[in-house]
Amino acid sequence: MGIYYSSIDVNRPEWLGGAQWMLRGLRDITVVFGRNGAGKSKMLRAIHGQASTKGTFPIAAERGGDWAYDQGISQSELSSTTRGSTRAQQNAAPNYRRESVSRIGSLMTKIGFVAGTAENSLKNDHILSEMSEHLSALLPEFKIIATQENPHYKLSRLNASNGEFANVGNPVNDLSSGETETLTLGLDLLTACYLWELENQNERVLLIDEPDPHMHPELQNHFAKFLFTLVDRFQAQIILATHSTTLLSALGRIGFNRVGVLYLSNSIDVQQVHQFDNYLKTLSGVLGGHALVGPLFGAPLLLVEGDDDNRIWSQVSRHPANRNIFAVLPCDGDDILNYQPVLEQLFASLREDTSKPAGYALLDNDKSIPTHGKYVHIPFIKLSCHESENLYLTDEVLASMKLSWEDAKGRLKSRATEFPDIEPRLLDCENWDRKSDDIKDLIGPIATILDDVGLHWTHQVGRAIGQRRPRNELEDFIGETVMNALW
Repeated sequence: MGIYYSSIDVNRPEWLGGAQWMLRGLRDITVVFGRNGAGKSKMLRAIHGQASTKGTFPIAAERGGDWAYDQGISQSELSSTTRGSTRAQQNAAPNYRRESVSRIGSLMTKIGFVAGTAENSLKNDHILSEMSEHLSALLPEFKIIATQENPHYKLSRLNASNGEFANVGNPVNDLSSGETETLTLGLDLLTACYLWELENQNERVLLIDEPDPHMHPELQNHFAKFLFTLVDRFQAQIILATHSTTLLSALGRIGFNRVGVLYLSNSIDVQQVHQFDNYLKTLSGVLGGHALVGPLFGAPLLLVEGDDDNRIWSQVSRHPANRNIFAVLPCDGDDILNYQPVLEQLFASLREDTSKPAGYALLDNDKSIPTHGKYVHIPFIKLSCHESENLYLTDEVLASMKLSWEDAKGRLKSRATEFPDIEPRLLDCENWDRKSDDIKDLIGPIATILDDVGLHWTHQVGRAIGQRRPRNELEDFIGETVMNALW
């Protein structure tokens, strides 16, 4: 499809800074993130007001009303200029469910159901059958069939006990709020797209405001697939406002670089959409699950440089004696410098309380903290020792293996000949600076020599850190900055 709006300027209210929102780089589906009151809903309504109203269709954030067919609404929904127009004036649609259901009748009229010709009959059957298939894909346990008789639909749901479909009366009373919301929303979007197609409307832009409040994660995944059905089947472009990283994650997995993210900020005029990439894919995958509860509600997200650090800090988080829970994300070495700015933007759009960070990006001491960029939500912190491997040589970790540093040095010297490539360095352990020397390439042999049990060195470090708040030498190697951040 062609992206109808890759850029658009819309007026911004005075209370949000005045001038204009200058949107740049819109994608097939653009996801707008922003805090409550940032102006997401207002911006969507402004786009509808300034674009061709025939080619844009707004979905209000507050969607209410009874699930009922209304002949008067059905007639008014036939007009592309008035369809959805009441929603564009305010952030609520009190007759939303009636509009969605009644538009089935509008669709019937538009395709000439009453004409009764063979050509129309085939066209009717195809459209109505296809519409039912799309809705069933969105809600697999439901069937909605469009009919000629008023109220122009039959709704049924799967009976788990006998595997058969049974009629549903009034969805508002008989279904969960999430099921009702999703069914109504799907019907609303589908009928609008079919009417556009029948009217040969060239531009088709859906402006969807917070579609997900009542959807559980699996339902949000179904909805993401459904949105791409609208994009591909009807050549629609979608601009969607949400707070849900679960929905963002699902859209990104399905559409990848066809998805863009706009972090709405009224401190700037040009709002650049960021194309979904591998970094955002990984981060939204973490945040799209239960890990989101941590960064947004108290427990920090901890970015670490690689698999070894991940093993250490994940074990620390899981240790029964440790009260600090971290959602740990390994970033493959220097890629931590790429993940951090993406998270900064994401959390800037989601978090209102900046008195505490949402998490931290943990570096080894041999790395430099970048001097550019913002570090409000995910600040960088550094170990005091050279890198994680040095923690293995602290008195506390050695004591967990019933060794002192004197014992350890004796073992290293006595078995150095087993490792001819590094024998001189092992024999020189008497002169090591355990905190500052680079022992990364020695850690495997060191662990083989010192640990009679044969555990991976990261396990011993993670267990020592996790069993209680680090003290003495282990605390010193970890460093005051990290200790204050994580404890």
